[in-house]
Amino acid sequence: MKLMKYLLAISLAVVPIVADACWDPWTIYNRTSLFRLDEEKEYTRSMREANCREWQMLTDRNIPLEDIEYVVYEMPIDSYEVFCAKQVCTLDNAFAQWIKRYDPEIVEFLLLAKRNEEIRFRYSSKWYYPSMKVGGPMTLEDVVEQSLSADSERLRDRYLLQALRALNTLGCYEECLELWNTEISLLPEDNLMRQHMLPLVASAYYRTGDVEKAMAFYASFGDVGSMRYIARLEDRELTEFDIIEYSYRGGAELAHFQSYIEDIIVDAETYPNVVNDGDKPVVSEELIALRDLAIEAANDPKCGNRAEWLYIAAYIYMQQGNYAQAKALLSKAEKAPASDYMKESIKVLSIYLDALTATYNAAYEERLFAQIKWFEEMVR
Repeated sequence: MKLMKYLLAISLAVVPIVADACWDPWTIYNRTSLFRLDEEKEYTRSMREANCREWQMLTDRNIPLEDIEYVVYEMPIDSYEVFCAKQVCTLDNAFAQWIKRYDPEIVEFLLLAKRNEEIRFRYSSKWYYPSMKVGGPMTLEDVVEQSLSADSERLRDRYLLQALRALNTLGCYEECLELWNTEISLLPEDNLMRQHMLPLVASAYYRTGDVEKAMAFYASFGDVGSMRYIARLEDRELTEFDIIEYSYRGGAELAHFQSYIEDIIVDAETYPNVVNDGDKPVVSEELIALRDLAIEAANDPKCGNRAEWLYIAAYIYMQQGNYAQAKALLSKAEKAPASDYMKESIKVLSIYLDALTATYNAAYEERLFAQIKWFEEMVR
């Protein structure tokens, strides 16, 4: 009997040790694994790489991505205009050679896009004067007109992006929203150009006075910096829970706001957000709001990450001392689709709750040995 008590104590002690040393359980035990700045850099890079891959799909899959990246992102406008003027491509670049030989439509589009960026870059200067080069757009109004009138179905989403960028720089925010409502919003949600256009749409909503819509749009792609900036301009408080709720309701991926969930939960344990009233924990209002949102999200058939949301709610119920509800939610989480990472986190919390609530008997002794064996395998 004494041996089993020691084993029980060891099993409880090993939970945080395994959690800290062997893997990073989701949100609760490791706060630095979600360092946001690194995520933003990775996200920006992935969007650029994804765009190059789409150009590769539109042309030739054997073209190196670095050749595409140079022509699309790095090639100066003057050099590109020289490339367009020549009959034959003399560049040592597979993408430039391919589009020059096989796809004048792409050549024409990229010329418009580069001129658009050049004009937009110089537009704020009081010394700016439109280019007088023959055959090219001289103003942003020209860019809008040529983009919207371009007869290219396969590049239509890319032309829409150019039009929206030009309209936004011109301050034509109502026109931006009209373009969003009539055409851009109809694009599939996973369309890459649509994703590129969301920040411009969010800006247009704010500029036309629809603060809530702007916040929801910024939240949908994880731009918390812009959300905080708007909150300061509007002289309003933006709590971590506000960011979570805007992000969830805006359809953002959980990875974009996962760290804010972690902050609320870990702070509740680290700081006096959770206090004791005798033997019963009293949980902060923000934590309760997060719990209720987690349950709502877990029950929403359109929402992904059901296992994660159930795990969040279960953990908060545990903090409240409602172990029965916590175990019931974890049981559901165990049956929901989840990554190995998430499954391990659910198992750790289940073992912890089991140790807190189980009656010591032969059945629990058998479970405990199995749990210790699992911990042993994790430590290896």
